[in-house]
Amino acid sequence: MKFLRRYRSTGADPLFGDPRRAHHGVAMEGYFWRITDPATGRVVIALCGANKGPEGNWSTIGLASWPNGFVRTEALDGSWTDPDGLGVRGGFTTSASTTTASAAFAGDDSELHVDLGGKTWEFDDAQVYSEKNWGREGFPESWWWGQAQGFAEPGASLAFAGGLVTSGPLRVEVTALVAMLPDGRVIRLGDPVISPVATTTSLTALEHGGLERARAELRRRGLDDSLTHAPPFRG
Repeated sequence: MKFLRRYRSTGADPLFGDPRRAHHGVAMEGYFWRITDPATGRVVIALCGANKGPEGNWSTIGLASWPNGFVRTEALDGSWTDPDGLGVRGGFTTSASTTTASAAFAGDDSELHVDLGGKTWEFDDAQVYSEKNWGREGFPESWWWGQAQGFAEPGASLAFAGGLVTSGPLRVEVTALVAMLPDGRVIRLGDPVISPVATTTSLTALEHGGLERARAELRRRGLDDSLTHAPPFRG
């Protein structure tokens, strides 16, 4: 078991292993949810990143909605990921919580209630996308990601992600794309030999306060605030 734990701490999973379980020891495990109601045009996204740094575990949390423009982000000390299945808590070091904060989500498989800063949205026929990603060294030097759903065909969904992978002097850009078709078929592209994907990326700076909060958090932890790798803002 100790060997398996060390092996999974590199971010890898054994054959027929369960990737939903926590990979204790990696620098980052990110959890993302997107809830879309095509009938009303409402969208809610929630994210929780469980991070491991020089000072211990910490977490990044975000909740946003459209079209009302609600956005909340926090960087908190402490994080917990479930060793037995898919689960994460931001700001906690164990599964037990002693906080008095109220949960943003409540409901079951048939309906969902989301608290958006005192205003509650109800979903009873929405589309939900969820994702978990992780890496031994955290995020690469540069990366990109996107996801789409809410099409006229309810079963259709699309996600892509890529980044700059480095190993010593070697540097290569990789991108993976996954599409779910309305008939349930899943198409996976991104194998550099069998199904390569070419991308064109550009950097655009958006000054909305989030970048400055990220830089402030890096400085608080004694790290170089340029590690955001964000381009300089030009007003």
